[in-house]
Amino acid sequence: MKIDPESFNGKAILLIVDKLIIGAILAVAFVVYDQYKDNQARKERNESQSIQLDFERAKMAKEFWPIIMNSQNDLLVRGYTLRSGILSKSIEPNTGIDVAFKLYKEGLRDEDFIILAKATLPDGLNSFLQNITEVANEYLTIQNPDGSLNKPDTVTDLAVTLNRIERYRKTLRRILYESINENGEAKFQSLEQQEFLSKNLSALFFVYKSRDSFDAINQMSNKLKGLRLVGAINRIFFDSKDLDALRFMNSQLILDYHKLDNIEYASSILQVIAKYRISKIHGEITVPFAKIATDTSYILTKTSLVNQIEKTSHYWLQWNATEFLLTAMQLDTRFNKDGIEKTEAILIKYLSNFKDDIDKANSEKQLDELTTKYESGKIIRALIDVLGNTATSNAKSILTSLDSLPDDKLRYFPFLKETIGQQLNIRHE
Repeated sequence: MKIDPESFNGKAILLIVDKLIIGAILAVAFVVYDQYKDNQARKERNESQSIQLDFERAKMAKEFWPIIMNSQNDLLVRGYTLRSGILSKSIEPNTGIDVAFKLYKEGLRDEDFIILAKATLPDGLNSFLQNITEVANEYLTIQNPDGSLNKPDTVTDLAVTLNRIERYRKTLRRILYESINENGEAKFQSLEQQEFLSKNLSALFFVYKSRDSFDAINQMSNKLKGLRLVGAINRIFFDSKDLDALRFMNSQLILDYHKLDNIEYASSILQVIAKYRISKIHGEITVPFAKIATDTSYILTKTSLVNQIEKTSHYWLQWNATEFLLTAMQLDTRFNKDGIEKTEAILIKYLSNFKDDIDKANSEKQLDELTTKYESGKIIRALIDVLGNTATSNAKSILTSLDSLPDDKLRYFPFLKETIGQQLNIRHE
C-alpha cells in the first residue's frame, strides 16, 4: 500500500522512523563512548602498572648491583644475582651480558656462564658479539689460519693461551646454538639484518669457524643469513671451488655500492676473508673481488657534492678487494690459476676503459678529472701488478698497450709508467 508522505498518516510514520533512527544512532554512540571510556581506563591502568613495575624494577636493580659488583662476594652468588636481575627485567640485557663477561674473566665456571649468558639472549646479542671481538683479535695475533704460531719462541705459553681461547670459543658457540634452538630462529632476526652483520660478522665467524667441511655445510643450511654466510666462508676455506658457496658469496658481494650500508657489509666480508685467509685460492673466488675492485658506478653517478664518508668507504672497499687479488696471485703456492680467465677479463676491460679515457683526454682539465675518477691511479697500479702475475698473453697485450700511452699524459698518475715498465720487464726476464 502506497502512503502519501503529505498525508497525516504519512507524516506520522516518517516521524516514527526518524525517531527510531535517531534512537539507534544514540544507542550506538553510547556503546562506542562506553567502549572508549573502558579502553581509556584500561590504558591508564596499564600505564600506571607499567610505571609501578618500572619503579619496582629500579628498586630491585638498586638492591642487585651492590651484590653483583662487590668482588668480595662469591662469584656464583654474583652471577645468579645478575641472572635474577636480567630475568626480572631490572637489568637491561646488553648491560647484563657486559657484566656476565666480566664475571667470566674473573673465574665464573663455564657452565654457570652459559646459564647466565643465555638469560641475556636474544636481546643482548649485539653486546654478546661485541665482547667476543677482543678475544678473536687475540687469537689472530697468536695463531695463523694454517695452524702455525706467530711467536714460536714462547710455544708453551702460547699453547696454554690457545687452549684457553679454544675452550672459550666452544663455550660461546654452545651459548648461541642452545639459545637459537630454545628461543627459535624468529627471535634472532638481527642475524638477518645487513647493518647488524656489518658490525658483528668477524666475531660471529670466530665463534662458528669450522674444523671440518661437514660442519660448514650444516651451517650454510641454516635459515638465518648470518649463519649461512659464515657457513659459505667456511666452505670456501675448505674448498675454494665449492660452487654453492661461491654462488652465495657472489650474491652477498655484488651489491649496489651507491649505498653506504652495502659498502660496509661487503667490507666486513672482505675483512673476515683477509683476517683468516683461504689456504688454497682457486680462480673462481677472485671473480667477485675483481668486480668490486673495478667498480666505477659509484664515482660516475655521484655529484661533486658526494658524501665524503661514502666516497672514502667505497675507495677502501675497492682497495681491500684489490689487495686480496694481489696477495692471491703473488703467493703461487696458494693460488690455483684454473678459472682465472673470468677475473682476468674483468681487469683487462677496466684497464682498457682507463686507456680509452686517457686517449680521449685532450686538455689539462680533462686529465685532472681522470685523476679524481681513478684516485690518482693507485688502484690501477695495483691491478697492473695483479695482471703481471697472471702471465698470460692477454695480460701482456694490455700492459704493452698502456705502456704506449704518451708520457705527458701518464705523468698525471704518479709511478704508473714505472709500474707498467716493471711488470713488462719481469715478463721479459
